[in-house]
Amino acid sequence: AAGGFGGAHSLWSYNRANYMFDVPLRQAQAFQIQNIQLARFALFREDVRDMAALTIDKVDTYMIVNTLKLGFIVSVFFNFDRTDTEMSEMNCEERSINMILTITWATSFFWLLTSIWFSMHALIVAQSLMTKMLVQVVRVPMPSAMEISDAASSASTFEHNIADAFRVPFISNLQTFAGPQVPPATAALPPESGRKDSACSLGSCRGHGAWQHPSRDSLPLSCPSTVSTASRTEAASHAEVAV
Repeated sequence: AAGGFGGAHSLWSYNRANYMFDVPLRQAQAFQIQNIQLARFALFREDVRDMAALTIDKVDTYMIVNTLKLGFIVSVFFNFDRTDTEMSEMNCEERSINMILTITWATSFFWLLTSIWFSMHALIVAQSLMTKMLVQVVRVPMPSAMEISDAASSASTFEHNIADAFRVPFISNLQTFAGPQVPPATAALPPESGRKDSACSLGSCRGHGAWQHPSRDSLPLSCPSTVSTASRTEAASHAEVAV
């Protein structure tokens, strides 16, 4: 009895020491995963800002240049002497050239003013969408109180599983030391014309879709790689007849 009690006490002490050794490792792993998630979403948020900056920076530059052009046109168009009587002394050709120049300045003024308006609208839309994505789509995944609590294990948790508390070293892991189990040899497969390939049954033909000739409903549904040569030849002949 004393030997059994001593052995049980040794197993308890050994497994508890292992548990206390694993607790900070699991906690560090959980916190590392949380840090990786934070860094990952920080990269996402930086990518959103970079993509929005492509529009914001270019449109901002265009708006500054167009504003300077607009100011130049306004200064030239309205910088004249209203008491000058030269306009009344112009002939028909000079009046036509003056009118064409006036229309050109007015058109430039209109298009530059429109471009500034659209630039302001583009800046507002780009910044609004960037803010919306940062707030709604790529929010920083802050860990909840439950996740932090789960990562911080207590020593009393060791007492919840009696099997692990009295686990015998090495004996419980004989299956691991024995190495991977070799699967049994597969049985003989039926002929190809009457079976489906094993890889196809495991889902490898997902993406190829079920193949079936439109003019024949009796062909087997399977991957293109598992259709027999006779079926392919027969399908090709029917396709030629249909053409």
